[in-house]
Amino acid sequence: MALTLCTYNVEHFNRAFDEENRPKSDSEKQLEAVAQVLRAVDADLIGIVEAPNASPSAAGDGETPGTVEALETFAAEYDLRQRKTAMGFVSEGSQELAVMYDPDTVEEVKHVPGGGRGLSPAFDEELFYDADGDDIEEVYAFYRPPFEAEVTAADSGKTFRLILAHAKSKATFGPMDRLHRRQESLANRKKIFAECNWIRKRVEEWMDDHPVVVMGDFNDGPGMDFFERKFGKTGVEFVIGSLFEPDTTLRSAYERPRWTGNGWRPYTASFWDDVGEGYVEVPIDYVLATRDLRPAEGQVWNPDQKEALEETLYEASDHFPVSMVIESV
Repeated sequence: MALTLCTYNVEHFNRAFDEENRPKSDSEKQLEAVAQVLRAVDADLIGIVEAPNASPSAAGDGETPGTVEALETFAAEYDLRQRKTAMGFVSEGSQELAVMYDPDTVEEVKHVPGGGRGLSPAFDEELFYDADGDDIEEVYAFYRPPFEAEVTAADSGKTFRLILAHAKSKATFGPMDRLHRRQESLANRKKIFAECNWIRKRVEEWMDDHPVVVMGDFNDGPGMDFFERKFGKTGVEFVIGSLFEPDTTLRSAYERPRWTGNGWRPYTASFWDDVGEGYVEVPIDYVLATRDLRPAEGQVWNPDQKEALEETLYEASDHFPVSMVIESV
């Protein structure tokens, strides 16, 4: 059996739902655009980054996470086949990580947090890690703990482990001088390294016994900033693994991004850069899979590669979906 997997960071998705977790009428244009994009991708499982908030439903029993209710209501109102939703740890602030899936092709998505017992910490705990090689370990914690799940295919009953993540942003915000911007950029880079190393440790802990998929917004990619050149590596490369151990590396849905005169190709996000005062197009969203899943070449659903969807894609989000077919599940 083959399954199509997708990661999609939907910009400010929490703002599209009211306190009762129902779609807002004034967000109808974005919601319809998101629904059109999801129908076009037609994935069996979609990792939603920046999903609606998890506050208890004002209309429900106070126990159902708002994220689940909001996304399942959205799927029902827009007739999406990905009508079931699952999530893991709740974030400390707004917006969540969640998975929408089609129960006809994916039997279950169950939260199975790893870590502990001499392994790497659970994702809702703290990690002690030397991110800059100065022999001093810093303390790191995820703002949104990655969602770890066991995914069961409906037809075959086979399972794989899924990690949906949203790594620390490298962006700096607000007025500041060059020195403080540099210091903040370095701190953000170190946090990305720590978070991605943490995810890689979990991949290695799972992969001996389970096929593994990692997806999400990593806010990083090859060749994109000074500090990457300084350290000689990106966070995404930590997650992918060592090229000297090819059997343990994860395969990406798309090729290594390349710089062109018109920006990065392929790109998965387009947003305004306050420093450069212009729009930048960057590859920061990924779907990665272990080779035992027989991952096929994926698709990047950006406006350049899906011209018929250009207006809809821009209306839906400043990020664009990335999809991959896994053939052995």
